[in-house]
Amino acid sequence: MSSCPPSRFRLLQGKDNLSEYTFNTGKAKHLFCKTCGIKSFYVPRSNPDGFAITWRALDDWMDLKVDSGSI
Repeated sequence: MSSCPPSRFRLLQGKDNLSEYTFNTGKAKHLFCKTCGIKSFYVPRSNPDGFAITWRALDDWMDLKVDSGSI
């Protein structure tokens, strides 16, 4: 997982195919693909103004150069 502020996050397609799941406080927003079930990103309870991204769910993820300082 990598995290980013909303200004660095843009969902290009597939919004209609996401299902949201919340529990307990309702602050965390877990978003799952309705087709395959992967949680590609979510809004963490600890950082409700940002996104946590499963970078392996991105297209061409193996070509990404990700480190903790680049996002």
